[in-house]
Amino acid sequence: MLKVTWAEAAAYGAALPQELRNELDTLRRNERDENRRWSEFSDARGGWPWPGRFDSDDEHQEAQAEWDDVYGKHLVALRDVRDRQKAAISRALPLTVDDEPVDLLELLDQQPATPAAPTQSAARQAGALLAPTTAPSPTLAPDEGLFTLPGSSPAVGR
Repeated sequence: MLKVTWAEAAAYGAALPQELRNELDTLRRNERDENRRWSEFSDARGGWPWPGRFDSDDEHQEAQAEWDDVYGKHLVALRDVRDRQKAAISRALPLTVDDEPVDLLELLDQQPATPAAPTQSAARQAGALLAPTTAPSPTLAPDEGLFTLPGSSPAVGR
């Protein structure tokens, strides 16, 4: 994993060819415009067409069909814009998904053949997982107040 600062990311973005920066800006505006159009459609109709908002089932079915049609077109348009954004970003960044293992078996194949000997820190971690020994609770009852909880019996697990 490579970590970069905001300044480094901004410098890299500024170094991109103007044509690619224009394409990414256009795609960002297209996505924003598509979301705005969908929001305007939804707001103009009072939001989701719940059945209780209509006088008859036929009116509801008609509104639901229109809603489904427009929403389906909205999703297709967003998917297209986002696919084009991914393609533009992949041209801008030299990173590929191929750098990551495809599945668990591939990851296991990349592991060393023999496991390393347990280190002292591993022994400490294993010791920390063991059940701690608990001291008996004090015999003096704390002053009961607004923010105190009643003590529990030692026979009940904590």
